[in-house]
This record gives sequence, structure tokens and C-alpha cells, in this order.
Amino acid sequence: MQQFESKEENWGVCRSTQLHKTTKPGDNIFGNLSKGDENMNQHIHCIVNDCHYWNQGNKCVANEILVSTDEFGASKPDRVDAAMAKQLTPMTAGNCMATCCKTYITKGSDKINADNVTRMS
Repeated sequence: MQQFESKEENWGVCRSTQLHKTTKPGDNIFGNLSKGDENMNQHIHCIVNDCHYWNQGNKCVANEILVSTDEFGASKPDRVDAAMAKQLTPMTAGNCMATCCKTYITKGSDKINADNVTRMS
């Protein structure tokens, strides 16, 4: 595995750092899509292959995900997930290393129905 001198050079770990170098607040990074557009055709790439939602080609096939701070993810039960996102208070992570995918669930787990997230076909 290749080692990098800084997080900024490692797109696989922290893409947001690179994105911030080329955008400024208020930029629409999704082209013609409006802020809050519920119909975005977006692809989530994930390399965590022991997740229930991981699929071939390193694609996440969850119908929705919740990215949170590590602190939030560790302190909330599995039922607190993407389906509740609009009710949750936004928070600051500080850097990409302090974030996690709250939707992660281990393949074969008996908790796959705990969060109301479904696997897309």
C-alpha cells in the first residue's frame, strides 16, 4: 500500500481536502443540480467490503447513507441513521479523519433492518 506524506495528497482517504482547494463556499459542485435536490443520480464509492451495502466495483448500494462525526456514530444506536437525517442537528467534524459512515452494517448481521435503510438492486 502506498504511503502519502500528507492527508491532502491521499484522495482515497480525504477527498474533501482536495475539493476545498478548488472550490469556494457557495459553489455548486453538482453542476445543474439544485441544493437539496432529492433526485440526484449520484454514486457512492466504498472500499469496505464487509459492509452489507458493499457491492462489486466498490459501490455502495444502500438507498441512502448517513455520514456523521465519529463521536456521533459511536454514541448513537443503529436505528439512528439516514432515515432520520432531516431531524438531526448538523455538526462540525474538523477534518475527514473524524467522520464515519453511520450506515455501515456488517454483512450477515442480524441488525440489517434496524435502521430502515434498504439495499438497492
